[in-house]
This record gives sequence, C-alpha cells and structure tokens, in this order.
Amino acid sequence: MRASDLRDAANQEGDFSVRDMQEHLNKWLPRGFEMFGNEEGGGTNVEFGFKSKTNGVAQAEYDQEVRGVVKDWNCAMIQQAYRKGTDYDTAKGIVEHIWETKDEAKGITPEMILFSPNMKFFRKRGLEEFVFKPFDLYGELITGAGGAAVGPDKHIEYLKTELPDTYFSDPEWKKFERQLREYHDAGGEGGVKGASYSG
Repeated sequence: MRASDLRDAANQEGDFSVRDMQEHLNKWLPRGFEMFGNEEGGGTNVEFGFKSKTNGVAQAEYDQEVRGVVKDWNCAMIQQAYRKGTDYDTAKGIVEHIWETKDEAKGITPEMILFSPNMKFFRKRGLEEFVFKPFDLYGELITGAGGAAVGPDKHIEYLKTELPDTYFSDPEWKKFERQLREYHDAGGEGGVKGASYSG
C-alpha cells in the first residue's frame, strides 16, 4: 500500500477510509490464519521433510509479520496525517500503547488506527476451542447473561459490525452463516463437516 493511500485514508480524502481498511483486514486475516491448517497439525510433514515448520509455528510467524505491517501502516498515518513530523519510534510507541490499552494516546483514538485481529476471531477452521465461537477482534469471548457465550444470532450481529457491508451478499458469507448455525444446532461439537480442519 502506498504511503499516499494511508495519508488520504487518515485524512478521509481517499477512495477508502481507515474503517474500510479495518473491515477488510477483519474479513481476510482469519482466512489467512486458516491456510496453514489446524494449529496442532503439521508435525508429520516436518518429520518427513515436507515442511520446515509445524502449522502452529508458521501461523504464529505469519501473525507477527502481519502485525508488523499493520504497525508500519499506523506509523505512516501518524507521521503523515495525524501528527506530522513525529519520528518513527514515537509513532510506534503511540500505536503500541493504543493496541495494549485500547485508550487514546497523544490525541489519537483507537478508531483512528488499525488493529490486527486476534487469531480466534471469525474462525471456521482450526482448533475446536475457537472454531465458530463468538470471539471479538481482540480474542475476548462475547458473553451474555450469566457469563455464557452468546448464541449464533448475537455472534452474527457482532460480525456484521466488524466486516464489510458488501460481504453479506457474498455466497461465502451465506455459507459461513449456515455452517455456524448448523454447528450450534449440533451442540458445537463437530457439527459441520470441515469445522476442525487439520491440514
């Protein structure tokens, strides 16, 4: 992404906004995590020399790489739009503070920067502990009365606040929604074929 695109997004002058960027990160990053296969898999492939890393190690490295890119994007927006002239280390400190606390820093609010979604968010393949479970962007379980995880309706309601509007007419979303409901109807224990993917 060009620095000018980031500057324009931060200034609300370009073809897309910071919010647009965040929603598309939210949509695509979970699928990126899934391309490595189940987090606990890959050991046999390493043993036989087909892969150099287990799925979990490769996925964790991918997560760190993406977080680094997102951090750099945020620093560019701070340096070129929000606080012109700020050096990189100061900008990085602002980003890291906001990521950690979810609070404003030096006049920059969480809504003004990008977050890298937690690996538990919006997953349909992977470990049973978070596949089709209502985790928010930050990896916190969304709960209702009594502290129990919310059901599929509330989960879908939340996802519709965090994903691009154009996605909800896509057949891929309709498939996800159907599988999510089937999973819950089956008691949340392997009710959807492929839900516990282990590539």
